[in-house]
Amino acid sequence: MNFALIELWIIIFTIVNMADGDQNVSFNYKHPERFDFKSPESWENWFKRFKRFRNASGLSSKPEELQINTLICSMEPEAKDIIASFGLADDDSKKWANVMDKLKAFYTQKKCYI
Repeated sequence: MNFALIELWIIIFTIVNMADGDQNVSFNYKHPERFDFKSPESWENWFKRFKRFRNASGLSSKPEELQINTLICSMEPEAKDIIASFGLADDDSKKWANVMDKLKAFYTQKKCYI
């Protein structure tokens, strides 16, 4: 299903429920489809979808280690190995910003063609 349609549906659903006086609307959000490691150039678009999922689902307010594990589960199967290859200290590997900085650098590194 098209993400624009999903987002529109969520907005309409929220407005209708708020009009009925229900201020405690909750949703169950589906993870974005798994990242295609054969198409690393799709990282930026895939990660934008994951960030929308992270914010809309409330994951962004959960402990950072849970956020990272959810990201890894959403990306599987190679994600765990890629993140491990960054050589982050145990404490650093549990911090969202550290892992994101490394993943962004990994997927946006410039390729040198000769």
